[in-house]
Amino acid sequence: MSGERILVVDDSQQIVTHLTEQVLPMFGFKTLYALDGKTGLDRIRNDNPDLVMLDLNLPDMTGIDVLHHLVEETISVPVILMTGFGSEKSAIDAFRLGAKDYIIKPFSVDEVLDTINRALIEPRLRHDKQQLAEQLRRAHVEMRRRVNEMSTLFGIGKAVAALLSVRKVLDRVLEAAIYLSNAEESTIWI
Repeated sequence: MSGERILVVDDSQQIVTHLTEQVLPMFGFKTLYALDGKTGLDRIRNDNPDLVMLDLNLPDMTGIDVLHHLVEETISVPVILMTGFGSEKSAIDAFRLGAKDYIIKPFSVDEVLDTINRALIEPRLRHDKQQLAEQLRRAHVEMRRRVNEMSTLFGIGKAVAALLSVRKVLDRVLEAAIYLSNAEESTIWI
């Protein structure tokens, strides 16, 4: 699946610009951003991103605080925590609150892409499963329609074999044609 929407929540305008205008669009992702935790929470609630890249240290709250709010509000969205070196303890706390992964700043483009792809495995599989279930449902409906048509044709065949009168056979064929075509009336020209 491509075109997932990624929300970047970081107080560094430089990181936000780098990720949302250069790196992520280059790989087909749509981007949103917030420069503080409160705005980030509002964007998560209102814009329903597919993934959140969340800085640990924000001006108004920590990334851990944002995760606490998501848990309290039962909002389920994959979160990647962005931390500075030495913040691994906070990353462990983030995992306990449901974060999918973390990445240490400064990071490379490859690290960002690998981390995003790992975090999106489950949502992508869930999306694929829903699509397959819908395809299966449509195939089942189509199969039932065809079985009904075949049953009607089989009934016509039995009627033809059992009837001696050409007129009765033609009446049955006409009835079946009306049924299968959903017509209101029909005529046979001989």
